[in-house]
Amino acid sequence: MSSFVAGRVVLQPEAVYRLKVTDRYAIHRLMLQLVESGEDELVAPEIRTRNPLGLQWVDRGERLEGRVIDFLTTRPIRLPSLPSDITLSCRELPKHFLEHKFYQFQIVVNPIYMRMKHRVAITDEEEILTWFASKLRHGGAACAQLQVDQRGRDVFWKDSHRVVYARARISGVLNVLNRPAFIDTFSKGIGKGRAFGFGFLQLKII
Repeated sequence: MSSFVAGRVVLQPEAVYRLKVTDRYAIHRLMLQLVESGEDELVAPEIRTRNPLGLQWVDRGERLEGRVIDFLTTRPIRLPSLPSDITLSCRELPKHFLEHKFYQFQIVVNPIYMRMKHRVAITDEEEILTWFASKLRHGGAACAQLQVDQRGRDVFWKDSHRVVYARARISGVLNVLNRPAFIDTFSKGIGKGRAFGFGFLQLKII
């Protein structure tokens, strides 16, 4: 099993303005620079369009310290030379972190189902919870105390295409039933849109 590295990027207001961090696509591009390529220049367009295996992130929004983005990666981190308005910190997860039975969790997902080869958003709260519980069960865990505390959609432009993603933030408690499957789920994320900040299962040991 690859080592997991958890990290945090903090953007001061000046960096948010300078880098035009206005939507999920902008953060997606930034994360590829900071974590995957480790370079100051933008990565190649063909790399930007896919979800790089082993990199997940979640936008925490504006906080006192700045715009906060947390991430998880199994890729080597080549620390770039950062300007003073961007802070990058990271640490390897302890090997015992994924050996526990129960966790509290939070996750932002893109809840959809396929109909006639088209993606259809799931917007009803109960249907979202049913969809997520099924995904998690397939990923090696059962869940309880589920709640949806945010629902909506995110709209952004990728090149010349308008992109719309349904969004729901779910929290609760999970019980690991199949550890290899659960570790695989934690590594890869849940659902669609993982390149754009969806599906990162954030865990806290109980």
